[in-house]
This record gives sequence, structure tokens and C-alpha cells, in this order.
Amino acid sequence: MADSEEFPSGNADERGQRLIRDLRRMYHSEGEAAQRLARVRERLEESSTRMLNNPANTPQQQGMLSTQREGSDMVNDTRSSFSERRTWQQRMGIIAAVLVVTLLVGSLLVVLARARQNSSNTSGIARQFEALSSIHMLDAQTGWALTAKGHVIRTADGGIHWQNVTPQYPSTAGQQKVVAEFFTFSIAWIAVSHIAADGTTTVLVYRTADGGQTWQEMTIRQISPIFQVTFVDAQHGWMLSKQVDLASAETVNILRTTDGGKTWTVVSSALASSTDTPPSGQLPFGGDKAGLGLVDTMTGWTTGSSPLNGYVFLYVTHDGGATWNRQTFPFSPDKASTQIATRPPRFFTATDGILPVSFVTENATSLDFYVTHDGGASWTSTTPVAALAAVSGVIDMNHGWASDGTLLYVSSDGGQTWTKLSPAGGFQHVTRLDFVSSNVGWAIGATDSHVPTLLKTVDSGQTWTAIPYTIS
Repeated sequence: MADSEEFPSGNADERGQRLIRDLRRMYHSEGEAAQRLARVRERLEESSTRMLNNPANTPQQQGMLSTQREGSDMVNDTRSSFSERRTWQQRMGIIAAVLVVTLLVGSLLVVLARARQNSSNTSGIARQFEALSSIHMLDAQTGWALTAKGHVIRTADGGIHWQNVTPQYPSTAGQQKVVAEFFTFSIAWIAVSHIAADGTTTVLVYRTADGGQTWQEMTIRQISPIFQVTFVDAQHGWMLSKQVDLASAETVNILRTTDGGKTWTVVSSALASSTDTPPSGQLPFGGDKAGLGLVDTMTGWTTGSSPLNGYVFLYVTHDGGATWNRQTFPFSPDKASTQIATRPPRFFTATDGILPVSFVTENATSLDFYVTHDGGASWTSTTPVAALAAVSGVIDMNHGWASDGTLLYVSSDGGQTWTKLSPAGGFQHVTRLDFVSSNVGWAIGATDSHVPTLLKTVDSGQTWTAIPYTIS
């Protein structure tokens, strides 16, 4: 409504100004629009009723006014006639305003209802809370995340607001597994595995180069669910698919692309066997495979764990994943009676990288960041810490964080020494850590009542603040 819209003077003018303010607020608060429109309508109807039922308009008072006019001079008669005409103009103006605003109320309510319905139908999660299952921030402002329901979202303001950019997954009656590789703020890959009731798996791979505004889709049939997608550049990537067949034994396929994910080729497999000793150059059937870590287009590692105490599950390739050979690293004698689990290494140069290694017993788990300075030819232990490898992260060869879900350990010297923190601000039940600098990081956690939370720190993890994020 324009600022120049006229309303009757006096008390009516005051009510009119209130109406203008209400209409202005209406356009800035969509969530309360219906209530405010209703108040506008009620006030206009109230104003109209008061004018129509004004005692000055009763027959008795009209008679009194008539008697007064008979004894008045021409000037008073003229003024009275003018006042009467003005009263009727005000009355008719308010009646007209009631009709106009009634139509406006109805029209805007319909528009807002349809807008909310369309928004809901488009994203399915507009302005609704949805727990995050993983987060990958690229800097202090921009990043991606996956939700517990498999939605793909991205943020440009540090995680306060998220945009739903999920590809159009086909509906399925079976299970669905979603994994992602967020390479830059524009480039990402999503692998969606649909598992039918009969066990048949169909994999859909999506690629975007415009931040999820559009997606290119391709289908891979008759393959086990995709567990991981990883790329070393915009063209060269790998996918690890695996199927649990027995306790601590998995069949595996490793697929490779050299054209940015347009086509994929199986380059290596680990098939069911009667022995845990694989043929030369192949991965074993036994063991739990944790993932792939590549340093370039040719060299990388497959990591995992074995139920055998003291067994190091670490296989290296130098031909892009076609052949694999087991690699070991030294550990202290007291670790020989523990189960050893490796996770994918992260490299910061062609020679410098960190390999998370867990030593697991029935009573405790310790995490050791093994380091290399020769491209992974050899690995050296640092200082173990009582944390979980799944809840850890590094941003360079010096700065790392690890947690057991409640306590936080911080290192600024590559894992040689650790500082134990008891962070404030709701840091509990933490399942993911993601830092982008020595100070700024995020954590996915939960309250004591198991309500998921997204936390942020700007002081290296000493204090955390819950982010009341929205997804639209």
C-alpha cells in the first residue's frame, strides 16, 4: 500500500496509520502474514461499524441537528451541511476500504499458501530442520553438506543458511545410500545406490559444475553399493563399491574415471575366496575396507582393518588402481595384541601426508597420526591420543584435531603433542569435525536428548556456538 493512501482524520487517521504499518510489516514477515492481514481486516471492519453505529447518526440526534439548523444562520447551516457531507464521505470511504482490503486479504492469503506449497513441493525441506550427516566446508563462508535424509545442501554464509540443491533422485521401494565428493564450491559428484528388495543394486552418478543448479546423470548397473567417491582433480576420480558378504569380509570393486565422471571403468576387484591371501596385485576378500586415499592420478592407498591382531590393512597402487600391494609400517610391541585400523591418508604436497591409524582393544581406542615426507614410501608414528579416527581432522602437516565425542584434543605440531580440552557451548555426542583454519571449524553433535546440532568455533575449539541453521 502506498504511503500517500488517504484515511479520515483524527482517531480514524490514527487507525489508518496503524493499518499502513501493519501492511508494511506484512511484506517483510511472510511467516506472520496471515495473522497480520487478519488484524488489518478486523480493524477496518471495526472502524466501519463504529461509523455506522455512531449515536450522532440516530434518528433522535438527526432531529436535534435539524432543530439546531432551523435556529442557525446561513453560515452555521452551510457548515453543518458540509460536516454532514464529510461524515458521509468518511463513512463511504471506510466502507470502500473494507471491501478493498477484504479482497486484498483473500488474494494475498491464496498467493502465500500457493507459494508455500510450491516451495514445499520443490525441495521437500523448505524452512524445516533436518539433521546433517556430514559437512565439508571450503573456507569460513562456503561449503557443502549431506543431510541424514540424503539431501545435498550448500552454504555461502558459514552454515547459517543452506540451499537445497539435491538432484532429482528416482523414487525407489528399496534402500538408498548417498555419498558425495565436494571438490570446489561449483564442482561436486554424488553417487546414489538404490538397493532393491531382491538385492539388485543400481548406481546413479551425478555431476555438477555450477554449484548444483544443474546435474548430469549417468547409470551404473549390476554393481554393489558405492561407499566412497574421491577425486584428485576435475577429471581423475575413483569410486569404491563394496558388499558385506561375511563377518569382516567384503567383495570390492574399484572404478575409475578420466573424463570427470562421464564414464566409469572397473579397474580392480576383490571377490569372495576361500582364503584371505589374495592373488598377486589384488585386494583381499577378508577385512573391512575403510576407503581410498590418492596423492595423484597414479599413486594411492586402500585402507581398512582386519580381525587379526597386529595386522596392518594398507594396500598401495602405483598404476591408478589396477594393481595393489600390501604395505606395512612399524608400531610399538605393546600394539601387537590390538586390532589395527587405517583410514585414507591426506596429502598436502606430493611428498607430505598424514595417515590416521587406530589401535583398538576391548577397553580403549587410541589414534595415532602417522606421517610421511617421502610420498608414502614410509610412515612414522607420532603420539597416540584417546580419540576416534572418524572424529578427527587435519588442515596441514601441523594442525590437527581429534575427539572421543566429548573431549577435544588439539595439536599444532603434527601430532607430536596434544592439548586436551573440555569445550564449552554444547560440544557433546560429536560425530564429525571439519576445520578450515587453525581457528575456525564446525562439528556435528547432539544434545543429551539426542537432538542433532551444528556447532561452530572461532578459537581453535576451546568454545563452540550452536548454529540455528535453516534449509530452503
